[in-house]
Amino acid sequence: MKKIFEEKNLDCIVLSCKVKKSFLDMDELLKKNGNIVDIVEEKEATDEQKKKIDEINTGVYIFLKMRKLLEAVEKN
Repeated sequence: MKKIFEEKNLDCIVLSCKVKKSFLDMDELLKKNGNIVDIVEEKEATDEQKKKIDEINTGVYIFLKMRKLLEAVEKN
């Protein structure tokens, strides 16, 4: 896992799940060029966003560096 972080210069890895249609009230991932740009709840997603969503957030995050985790928590 550490090798993946270093090779791709990542701050965080998010475990997600591809779905044909969101069937749960889950957080959906919005991506651009393979990178997560936003995480939205299905009930708050626009109709346009709902059409594009095919991946849900499982709630599992992996941080290699504690500093990046603390920065993410402080933002919210």
